[in-house]
Parts: sequence; C-alpha cells; structure tokens
Amino acid sequence: MKWCSVSLMMCLVITVINIQAKEYKIKNASELEVLTLLPGDKVILKSGVWTDQKLMMKGLGTKEKNIVFSGERNGSTVISKGSTLLIEGKYLTVENLKFRDTNIPKGSIVFISKAAENCRFTNNVFLETGENSLSKDTFFAWVTMYGVNNRIDHCYFKGKTNKGCTIVAEAEKKPGYNRIDHNFFDHRPELGMNGGESIRAGNWNTSMFSSHITIEENIFKNCNGEIEIISNKSCDNIIRNNLFYESNGTISLRHGKRATVAGNVFIGNKKNGVGGIRVTGEGHRIFDNYFSGIIGTDFYAPVSFRNAWENPPLHGYDQVRDCAVFSNTFINCGIPFYIGVGKDEKSFVVPINTTIANNLIYSNEKALKIIEPKYKFEIIKNLVSSSSTESAKGFIKENLHLQSKKGLAYIKAPSSVKPHILEGAKENYFGSRLQDGFYGKLLKAKNVGPSWYRIKPYLVIIN
Repeated sequence: MKWCSVSLMMCLVITVINIQAKEYKIKNASELEVLTLLPGDKVILKSGVWTDQKLMMKGLGTKEKNIVFSGERNGSTVISKGSTLLIEGKYLTVENLKFRDTNIPKGSIVFISKAAENCRFTNNVFLETGENSLSKDTFFAWVTMYGVNNRIDHCYFKGKTNKGCTIVAEAEKKPGYNRIDHNFFDHRPELGMNGGESIRAGNWNTSMFSSHITIEENIFKNCNGEIEIISNKSCDNIIRNNLFYESNGTISLRHGKRATVAGNVFIGNKKNGVGGIRVTGEGHRIFDNYFSGIIGTDFYAPVSFRNAWENPPLHGYDQVRDCAVFSNTFINCGIPFYIGVGKDEKSFVVPINTTIANNLIYSNEKALKIIEPKYKFEIIKNLVSSSSTESAKGFIKENLHLQSKKGLAYIKAPSSVKPHILEGAKENYFGSRLQDGFYGKLLKAKNVGPSWYRIKPYLVIIN
C-alpha cells in the first residue's frame, strides 16, 4: 500500500512536469514550423529584422492559458519586406512586434483565418517610412480578420500609402463578434482612388450577413486615405466611442443594415474635407455623437443621407429607411443634415421613414439642406441657436450657451424644453452626453495604442 502511494505521487509529479508551459526562442519561420505548442507555451521571436518569412502561428490554447507569440523586446523584433503572418487556432496571442515597410504583391501582411477563435493581435506597431517606394496600385491590406471572437487592440498604424485597407474585418454567414478597439490610426495620406479605408467591416458581397463587429475606443488622426475612413459593409455592427481628428473622410454606412453609431467624437477644426457620417441603408441608429468644426458639405456633411438606386444589386445603394438620428451635438459646424446627396438620374429613390430628433445645434447657419424634396422624415424637437437662420419645422430656436467639460465644449439644453419621446430609446435627452473623464482620456490617447510605443497625439480643439 505504501509502495502504491509513492508510485502515485511520482506519477503526479511527472504529469505536472510534462504539462508545464515551455518557452521557445526562434530566429526564423522554419524553427516555428516544427514546434508542437501546448496551452501556456510562449514563443519569442528574436530581435532583428525578419524579411521573407512566412510565419505560421498555430495552436490550441485555452482561455486560462493562451499560447503567446511575442517579440523578444518591445519593438526589437521587426517584421519587414516580404514577410507575412498567419494566425490560426484558438486562444492565441500575438504581441510586441514592429511591422516596418512591409511589402507583398497582394493579400494581407497579417491574416487571422476563418479557423481562428478567441485570438488576439495586440500591442503591435505598423509603420511605413517610405523605404519601399511602393506604387499606390500595389494592393494589400495590413491586417485581415476572419473567425469568431477575435480581437485587434492597442496597436499603432501609420503611413500606409498603397491601395488596400489598413484593417479588414470580414463578414461570414455566422456572426463573428470580432472587435477592433483601443488602436491609434495615425496619418494615412490621400490615396487618390478607392481602397484607402482605415477599416472595412464586411464587403458588398457579404453585406447582408449579420457580423456583429464592434469598433470602439480607437483614435483616427489625419486618416485621409479616402472618403470612407470606416466603411460599414455588413449588418448589426457597432461603431462607438471613437475619436476622429482632422481626418478627411467619414464613417460610411455603405452597405448592410442596423448599424449602431454612438458616442463618437468628430473634431474638424473647420478644415476642408473633414466629414462626419454618411448614411445608406436601413435600420441604423445614430446617437450621442459629438461634432465640432465639421464644415464639409454633401457627402462630407456632419450627417448626410444618400439617395438610392431602384432595386439595387448588392454593390449598389440601398434606400435610407427606418433610421433614427437623435441626441447628437453639433458645435460650430456647417449645415448638420443633408438629405438626398448623390441625387441623379440613377439615384432617385428617396430617403424615408427616418427620425431626426433631440439634437443640439450651436451655429449661426441653417441646420438642414434639402437636395431631395420628396423625402419622408419626422423632424422633431431639435434645438438650434437663437441666431440660426433655420426656419424649417422641427427646429426650435433657443438661447444656447457653450460650456467646457474635460477639454470639449458642450451645450446644456434649457430645462423648460422637454425632449421628444423616441420609440426604442432607453433614455430621451437633448444632445450628446459627454462622459466625465472618458473623452479627456481619449484626447490624450490614454490606454490607446501599444503600452511600449510612445505616441504624441497633439489633439487640439478649436471651438
């Protein structure tokens, strides 16, 4: 009996030793390929410049014990020309890498596959310094994400000059519930053609799939690639609590249905080309957003509603219908609402069944530009400055005063006026409700981008 107890204890000790997590240091893709990784293992990519390496990061981790792939020291492992990275498996974390002047003929530098679940691409940096002399027509993305419950977070992206999105989050038949959060998207120069999006969520041919992609608490500074900074092209996505600073473009609800666009801050500082939200399609809810100094017109207006095609194919323009735009704040912007942009011989289907309510507008300008007079909206209880020239039904002139809160000016609605009770809204109130401290942290880029990479946000608001 005593011998059996000792034997059992020895077996338990051996088992514990056998399942203890291991750490591997590798210097190329070939050394990575031969590894058999178990939950809790860590693979360290040695310092240096990695060129022409096809890195296959695969494995089956667990929620408690991710398999981690990491640079040796923060930023010392540089993934460069000709190198790509595949993430495929469950509970994998890829971190602390610097991607610099990457260049491939097509595809994506980082590819999170359809077989990826609960994987995380975090604390990484992407830079293009100009060494590549890339042609604008060279077409590849920096990061493409498929799979389920995957996440791209706390990364820094700057300088992409060629065709292809910075990040693509693809839609599939089953919802992916993937997230893109706490990233800093720094300067992207104007591309001069389609294909310069910072984020694309879905695509025209999968636009009716319900993907449930969440894009939140990111900063977009001087993202000037094209008119669509974020291009929404699938259903039931959430775009919330992001900051757009002097970026020449818009959140474009290009395809898909039922997007939620809430709590975003748009700072234009009255620079030309800076836009807000472009609306196409049905069932969208746009609320609690804050616009300052957005003076764009037509497609670049703070909020524009597009005319549609008749019986459009998937790649066409669907009718704006059953949308609600409420409780947003506009300070020193141009005309906040444009109805019927894009109207021409082909785009003649009018926006309908949409509500504009409970918005606060501080400006001497008009509040509404009607390009399509046949539109069918409910416009009700929007408060505008007493000096505004707006006289349309649904806009009420009040003495509105700017106040300061954590670096952002805001307007307090008069207590004598009660907001419209909007069907389906959890609460009814005038204008965006700025969260104490939250936007202040966002303006200072706190908890945005990699922990090891110094970011100088320099975000100034001119009210």
